[in-house]
Amino acid sequence: FVWDRPSHKMYEGGVTINFIKSIQSYGLASQNTYNLWTLLGYNFLSQELPLGPLTCHTWGTLFIITFVVLTPVAFCIYHRDTTRLPLLAALLVSGTVCFATKMMPRYLYPAVILIIYAYALRPTVRRFLCAVNFTICFFLLTFSDYVIYPQWVYTADLIWPRIVSVYFIFCVGMLTYVTF
Repeated sequence: FVWDRPSHKMYEGGVTINFIKSIQSYGLASQNTYNLWTLLGYNFLSQELPLGPLTCHTWGTLFIITFVVLTPVAFCIYHRDTTRLPLLAALLVSGTVCFATKMMPRYLYPAVILIIYAYALRPTVRRFLCAVNFTICFFLLTFSDYVIYPQWVYTADLIWPRIVSVYFIFCVGMLTYVTF
């Protein structure tokens, strides 16, 4: 909501409206994120296309619900180990970016910071390797999106996006292993 000083009233607009319009405007399974949907060939395609019995959008929503439900469960199990909490949050963010629809590479940034923070809290070799891999993956995702294959250059037959997609899924798997 936005406060209008002259009239002393609040009205809907500003950041709220921009955010809602922004989210609703993306009707694509993947926005050049090089995630699961790019690997399956759905980059820049409608999220309403079927994948098996359900649409990509439904699958993406199920993935989000799964991560949102499992994160508090894991928190209840591991709440005494506070150094694991940033990893749980990073897993929620990265899992959502990797498996949900309407995602963009820049949404992964908080996960990278959280993983580096988790390494700073408890430096281990596994956390270090996870932080390095996620940092490299984040760079590859954003660099590929903005420099190598932006939307106007991307075609479905490219190999590089699929390689980066596999690497991203690997990094999410590695984060899952390090977290649990």
